[in-house]
Amino acid sequence: MRKPLRPAGLIWGLLVIVSLLFFVGGCSSSPEQQKAEHLQKAREFVKAKKFSEAKIEYLNAIQVAPKDAQLHYQLGEVYLYLKDGRKAVRELQEAIKLDPQLVDAKLKLAAVYMAARQYEAAEKLVQQVLEQEPRNIDALTAYGQLQWRRGDTAGAEKTFSQVLELDPKRAVTHLLLGNFYAQQRQVDKALKHLRRAVELEPANINASLTLARVLQASGDREGARKIYEQLAAAHPDDKALKFVLANFYLLQLGDRQRAEQVITDFLRRHPEDMEARLMAGDLYRRLGKADAAADNYRQVIKAGGKDANLARLSLAEIYLGQRQLDQADALLAEVLAQDAKNIKGLYLRGRLRLAQRRLEDAVADFSSVLQQNPDFALAYYFQGLAHYAGLGPGSRLPERRPAAGAAPAHGEKVCRRRGGSQAHPGPAAGQPAGA
Repeated sequence: MRKPLRPAGLIWGLLVIVSLLFFVGGCSSSPEQQKAEHLQKAREFVKAKKFSEAKIEYLNAIQVAPKDAQLHYQLGEVYLYLKDGRKAVRELQEAIKLDPQLVDAKLKLAAVYMAARQYEAAEKLVQQVLEQEPRNIDALTAYGQLQWRRGDTAGAEKTFSQVLELDPKRAVTHLLLGNFYAQQRQVDKALKHLRRAVELEPANINASLTLARVLQASGDREGARKIYEQLAAAHPDDKALKFVLANFYLLQLGDRQRAEQVITDFLRRHPEDMEARLMAGDLYRRLGKADAAADNYRQVIKAGGKDANLARLSLAEIYLGQRQLDQADALLAEVLAQDAKNIKGLYLRGRLRLAQRRLEDAVADFSSVLQQNPDFALAYYFQGLAHYAGLGPGSRLPERRPAAGAAPAHGEKVCRRRGGSQAHPGPAAGQPAGA
């Protein structure tokens, strides 16, 4: 007589059966099912702006379906979000190779080429699209931008007008024409199109900002003020808009109190936002409040992260102005230990060495700066001072390119480029790519 199964044995048996079924079911899923699963996950990650995770899912999907042009195109878009231009170009080129009729990939790659100022390569792709679809609005828009970049303003205006005829209610076309006419100093036409762009898309921040800037440039500061204040109120957590407003108060209206109040209110709401503290430090320096600026820079340095070296450079510049040379030296040493070719670090160290009367070392630092950026006006200026101080008034100063502009005053500040630090990065919609 057979013995009945014990409960424990029965449970283990069921688990083995279920595991086998799961294994067999998982292995039996078709390539199309696997691709669909990875694609769904990738799209969910893109929607959540988790681009690194989306990249992995697209790569998994491509392993299953390597000849799917759409997958390569969408992966190329993800690489653009990740600011990996080289891989983006590779994937977009592969998409076009797999499907020469893929218009979206051609236009996206053309935009990348325009941003890199590779206009011939961009135009070749745009013309291919127009041969396929002569009334393609995006291709015509790109062609108009190429004409604009080449200086063919009459041709660009004609092309943009053609785009507008195809779709009179396309806000981006009005924004584009607003920028175009503003550059041509046709203010009335620029304002007409920019107001229409805002009317069509009230939530388009770039359209409103561009309208405010054109109003400001035309002398209508009151109109510009209203727009800046409305944008800041509608987006209370957008630091870029807050600091645009603060700078407007300070530089256009001379209202130091309101400018500082904007900073104080934002930092009260977001005390841990180190990028905002870095921006606040810059604005406090414009206000002439070096101690408040230094305090914000120190907090950024203490927090570490991507903005720490920018804060070290700014704080070192404050110390240089206060003749606290040892403190400045220590900060610059930290920056240059991590990035020996940092242009602003070398420039400030050159100024430090000039102040220390280490004239040959100062000249060497300024020379290193100018090798990387021959149009750095202040580097020429201070290098000239170092030569003059060390060799006397009869010595030959370094030649200076006309493009560098007139020699600045001794106290003139250097503008700092901070890639990826704006809340609305890149050119505003409607500006020619690469501008």
